[in-house]
Amino acid sequence: MHENVLRKCVHEQKARAGASSSRLPRDNDCSINRGKLAVTRLIHNQKHLVDWVRAEEGPLDVAVAFWGAGAVEELSLDRPGRKVRILLDLSAGATNTDVVRQLVKLYPEQVRSVRRLHAKAFITKSEIAVGSANASANGLGLEGAEARQWHELGLITDDATAVQEVKAWFKKRWSSAEPIDVNGDRFTEAEKLWKENRKRRPRPDSGADNLFTAAIKDPEAFKGRGWYVVIDLDDLSERGEELVEEETRALGRPAFAWENWPKIPPQAQLISVIKDGNRFKFDSHKGATEPVYYSGDIKRGRMKFVTASHIPGFKGNLGSIREWLPSLKKAEAGYSKWEAERGLCLDLGEFAATYGVLKG
Repeated sequence: MHENVLRKCVHEQKARAGASSSRLPRDNDCSINRGKLAVTRLIHNQKHLVDWVRAEEGPLDVAVAFWGAGAVEELSLDRPGRKVRILLDLSAGATNTDVVRQLVKLYPEQVRSVRRLHAKAFITKSEIAVGSANASANGLGLEGAEARQWHELGLITDDATAVQEVKAWFKKRWSSAEPIDVNGDRFTEAEKLWKENRKRRPRPDSGADNLFTAAIKDPEAFKGRGWYVVIDLDDLSERGEELVEEETRALGRPAFAWENWPKIPPQAQLISVIKDGNRFKFDSHKGATEPVYYSGDIKRGRMKFVTASHIPGFKGNLGSIREWLPSLKKAEAGYSKWEAERGLCLDLGEFAATYGVLKG
């Protein structure tokens, strides 16, 4: 971006370096900005960028394609009195729509969407920051600690020519950008796309840890993947068992189901834990090699039928029930609807963040 301008500046600065130090720069030198030399510095990671944005007191224009959880707070965009306009991209499914709702609430009519936007630019009255860093998320849909693992690079400059060109670029995109209606059909589609992309993002690297230990150490990496912890306090009723037997005969293979439990999510991998008396244990049924089931769309009356499955990349490596026990007991003590809902069904990352306890 502005390659010719920056190359010209570097060339003239080198030329001046070889000249007498008594030479005063001319008013039309490209390195002059408000009577002083322009300053350009590198952004080595997102923290440098965050510090710069947080310190800015004046109006701020932002063109960042993809946004993730925590970006608003990290950048202090929720600070009262800030004047901000934001361009982002809702079409790619890489922007957290919960964050977009938050931005629209903070800055009504000042948040717009541009299809195929891939810019990462922050524009103040006299400076610009341009680089590779998205707002706590990248094009793969990563967030939080996941995003910070990426090696970012960018620059901040107050070069007058570059600043004016970027402002003109932003003005042109802003005029043609689409206002965001969080209650509209397009936003609903964006929400669905975001959730699907989150499920498909690269599997977290657990190293030598089993799935549950890895989830406790880095809950954010396990959120929104369609992996759920299901704790069930009740057995199937006599009629429920009859319906499962009927389904087994119809399928010609073992059938599995939950009964009268509307909270079971569709298209998800479910890690099934039951409480037998005073003892927690992994669910175990003939025909299921591990306590994981896939919930499709098969629902017949009170029954939600599922199939035997596994968590991709972690087959046979869920951890032992002993490692889960401290967290299961914490959930039992801390979940306010434990008895009313006869158990719990919760996203694995959320479960690890809320109830996760590493066994010593």
